[in-house]
Amino acid sequence: MPERMSTARRIVYGLGPGMDRFGLGRLAFGGGAASLALGCALLAGLKLWLVADDEVVARAIPHDHQRYAEMAFEVVHGRWFGAYGPMTLIREPAYPLWVAGVHVTGVPLRLAAEVLLAAAAALFVAALRGAGVPAALALACFGLLVLQPHSFLVNRELLAAGFYLPVLLVALSGLLIAARAASPRRRALHAAWAGLALGVLWTTRPEKPLVAAVILAFVLLDLARRRGGAAPWRRAAGPALVPLVGAVLGIGAVVTGFGTLNARHYGLFLTSDLSAPGFVAANAALLGIEHDAPRRFVLVPRDARERAYAASPAFRELRAQLEGPGWGRNVGCRLLRVCDDFAGAWFMWTLREAAAQTGHMESAPQADAFFQRIADEIAGARARGELPAARATLPLLHPYPETYLAYLGSSFRRIARRIAMPGDAPDWELPRDDPSTPASVVRLFDEVANRRTQLSAARTVVIEGWASAAGDAIERVSLLRPEWRGARPASAPLRSEVIGALAPPDGPRERLRFRFEVAKETGAFRTLEPTIAVARESGATTELPLPPVGRSAERDGVRIVVDAIDEGEGGRAARRGVRWALWRAHALGVRVLTPLGALAALVLLLPPWRGRRVDLVVEALGLTAVVVAGRVAMLTIVNASSLPAWSSRYVYPVVSLYSCTLLLLVFAALRRWRLRAAGDPG
Repeated sequence: MPERMSTARRIVYGLGPGMDRFGLGRLAFGGGAASLALGCALLAGLKLWLVADDEVVARAIPHDHQRYAEMAFEVVHGRWFGAYGPMTLIREPAYPLWVAGVHVTGVPLRLAAEVLLAAAAALFVAALRGAGVPAALALACFGLLVLQPHSFLVNRELLAAGFYLPVLLVALSGLLIAARAASPRRRALHAAWAGLALGVLWTTRPEKPLVAAVILAFVLLDLARRRGGAAPWRRAAGPALVPLVGAVLGIGAVVTGFGTLNARHYGLFLTSDLSAPGFVAANAALLGIEHDAPRRFVLVPRDARERAYAASPAFRELRAQLEGPGWGRNVGCRLLRVCDDFAGAWFMWTLREAAAQTGHMESAPQADAFFQRIADEIAGARARGELPAARATLPLLHPYPETYLAYLGSSFRRIARRIAMPGDAPDWELPRDDPSTPASVVRLFDEVANRRTQLSAARTVVIEGWASAAGDAIERVSLLRPEWRGARPASAPLRSEVIGALAPPDGPRERLRFRFEVAKETGAFRTLEPTIAVARESGATTELPLPPVGRSAERDGVRIVVDAIDEGEGGRAARRGVRWALWRAHALGVRVLTPLGALAALVLLLPPWRGRRVDLVVEALGLTAVVVAGRVAMLTIVNASSLPAWSSRYVYPVVSLYSCTLLLLVFAALRRWRLRAAGDPG
């Protein structure tokens, strides 16, 4: 070790001999170490300051937020995931275990999510520096990862998406560090912890094919890099396959651990009920039944269910529950405007609930056997010629591709827009619990997420202004909240809920000042699209959209002016201003970097080809590109086929990686251009 070294280098080496022994100290802190470390610390501190007034929102959504909270609650109290029921194992186990671990520390989950993201981003930056990325570019990637606007939306939700990105960054870092390792021992060590990270990723969300694609892409890129260095196939394949072995062993170890625990508690070796063999087989069997008139979003229509009822006595037991009214139909009606049948994945949830209501889910083995019986009976009907051969199917995708192929372009554009713009500006207001959330759910979130209750309680919105009606006295002014348009059938009239009303104290008058105080729901009040209704002495009622502060709205001789809207937010104006600036900068940055990245890709593809080879920078670039392209392709197809997949929670894992990929593309293109100018074709 040199006698003179930077303070940052001393700190890293002082953390223990292990970091130096395995090369992490030198990996993280090459040239510009102190500046890079200081920059990362400042950016991480800025993010923690920006979310100081933020808190996890309590949402009574049984299949998502609430279920994760319940799973973590059971783990904290030593009951694994609780007594078996239809909801017990619907989610993968890694994220609720993380929530339970954070609970034990007493740290608010909202802050722990940001600390985890910053730590994972720092490790990823260290891997990029080791690959040869300049410190300034590495710092830019750290800023993009930590300060991306989607994180403000996703990390306030108790959802696995906020955990998925940090684990993904750790896994990518491990693979890149293993690729750079000089000795077989170090390569095996880094491959081992990278494999464990991939195992956690595998058991965080059900997108397992994307994880497999990352592993395969890494092996091919690493093999190409080693072959480009003139290594023979045998010498190149050995080191390239070490991370593959680590990934397989790591995923196997994590899956085996979770599967063993579930088998011990519930009698079935699995990580989630949704991947149970019987349930998977039943879904495939139902999806494979022919449709009379295939239509978009409806994966198992009524005519297909009728054929299944005739073919399967087990499925016929669920008929009363499936064909009756239920929340699954309502959600599909609201989100996809399919109001006369099941839409998207909500059939899957309704199928499980119907099985539970008919007594077929008292235990995990019983449930799996019941669903397997459905699959076997439908297969038997096909073997007897009572049903045509099964159509080729994939989970969550419509069995008739012609119903959605024409929508792939518009679906891709919607996913791309969501990557570039996380949401409307009002979404950046600090969230609060919805006043309608049951008290039991609020208490559950308070305990599990270590919530600071003063930051999560619902607040009051105050709207002040005046209304006037020329030549017609005002009898009443009401504040209305329209029914969400997607929640009603096309034939149903649009209704409005009165959330505030005011009458003149001394009888009708032509001008009336109003002041409404209403409970603030999650997000900005204006996202509810409130309206003002003015009832007049003549019997006429005029409804106008609530105008912005200082503006007016006029119709039919009625004028509304809003003087103030106070949403009762406790955050300082500086935090709000920085959030808005990041929101705008993100959209602008994506719009600028995208054409630059496309131009850089063209430069990299230009001849001459002689001497061109894959190095660590190109390997990192290819790996992140595969992650981004794979997720965008998956979301595009799913969004076009079966369910809305364009929200921040779905695109979040690749938003910042997309920007980092574009930066790496530009850097690689400039480097190649300089090499060509110097006479080196590689």
